[in-house]
Amino acid sequence: MNESEKQIALVPVQPSALTKVGAKSLVARGRADLRAKAEAEEWLKKGVDFQNEERYEEAYACFESGIRLNPNHSKLQYVLGVLLESGQGVPQDYEQAAEWYRKAAEQGDPDAQYSLGWLYMAGQGAPQDYAQAAGWFRKSAEQGHSWAQHNLGWLYHGGEGNVPQDYEQAAEWYRKSAEQGDADAQESLGDLYRDGDGVPGTMLRLLSGFARRLSKEMPERNGHSGVCISAVTACPVITQKPISGTI
Repeated sequence: MNESEKQIALVPVQPSALTKVGAKSLVARGRADLRAKAEAEEWLKKGVDFQNEERYEEAYACFESGIRLNPNHSKLQYVLGVLLESGQGVPQDYEQAAEWYRKAAEQGDPDAQYSLGWLYMAGQGAPQDYAQAAGWFRKSAEQGHSWAQHNLGWLYHGGEGNVPQDYEQAAEWYRKSAEQGDADAQESLGDLYRDGDGVPGTMLRLLSGFARRLSKEMPERNGHSGVCISAVTACPVITQKPISGTI
């Protein structure tokens, strides 16, 4: 073989027929993926409808069908965790619930982040770890989840476990939750206001005005305003986790 033949031999040949087949295969695979994702959404909607009707076994079956089609669907992961945690339509299993919550939480779902934080705080399905709970609550709270904001404030308020006590952080997260209308956060913020913890000087005056404003704006709750300015007890109230999740 002379030099020119060697140079020609080194030039790669494009197998046009194979390229066309490969392109068609990619397009077909893409369409199949889109169909699967669309069907997964339909299963999610059906499952939520069943869940709202308290037909939990059927809801769980729908969610399972959806997750098989789209294993990375964060909302399907979350609602599977909800039913496994509550034991509705399926035997209660905190460890499985924690696994599904974690999958969704790692994708940034704020409800799943809150729920995983709750399991860490309660020691259900995962070793009790207040620092882990605070970490997941914070991720959820930073996305505006009011219950996560309140519970993060609660951990800082009491200095629970390996979470350092920090009244200023507690006041800040209580305030964020209270501004969204969370009655427990308003009460806990009232406790801090009354005791002067984490709200010295100028902050006390600002919080006083904030509390008065909320007292006027929030609807009456059981004969008293939504803000507890003069709390009966100094113990913060932890927001209880609902038994069923919402989308």
